[in-house]
Amino acid sequence: MSVGYYLDLKEYDKAADMIKQSAVELIVKGEFTTLKQWIDRLPDSIVQNDPWLICYLAIAWRVNGGIRNVENLLRSLSMFQEQKNIRGAMLATAYLIEAAVFVREPADKIGEWISQGEEILSELSFSPLFSWTRSVLWQYISFGYIAGDVDIQKGISACQNARLLAKKIDNREIEFNSSIIMAFGYVKAGNCYEAEKELKRLSSSTYKNIHPEYHALKILIKIDVELKKGN
Repeated sequence: MSVGYYLDLKEYDKAADMIKQSAVELIVKGEFTTLKQWIDRLPDSIVQNDPWLICYLAIAWRVNGGIRNVENLLRSLSMFQEQKNIRGAMLATAYLIEAAVFVREPADKIGEWISQGEEILSELSFSPLFSWTRSVLWQYISFGYIAGDVDIQKGISACQNARLLAKKIDNREIEFNSSIIMAFGYVKAGNCYEAEKELKRLSSSTYKNIHPEYHALKILIKIDVELKKGN
């Protein structure tokens, strides 16, 4: 039975369980609108008492959520920490770093959340658990370091970690996006040669089924490279 069926019947607890089971698949596919529409149909009392639903709603709003996303992700992170839910804490921290960059939080604040994420990853360094969530967190740590003007070299190193883990679990989206972030880091560091070399790795034939967002980011980085070269 579908989520919509339970929502129509007002079987909200069952609908919420199904949404939580389906959320990661929707995120991987980039179907954020569907995720948002489902959660929006749940009573607020259910959403606001469930850290997963708060987190997934913020992820669904990741581009347009603004400061509200930062607040919701901080709330879900606090709830996950109280529950000692490592997987939830990693996911909330990852998207909190991204949201903080989007709303231009200060570099020192972004650096605090990066450090929290790195601490969790350090504790799981030899664990086979939560591979997808760990690769997502490495990806957004690298994004925070570079786009948040925290530390470009550490960001490039974090990109390498994200890419290696993504390759291990055969997640081409994270592998592709980590390479784009790495190229962005090289551009910000003034190293257009390495940036162009990184972009050439991302051939359209190899990544033809990647979500359009990542291809758009690749084009933006190419434009940035050409601008830095004076073209």
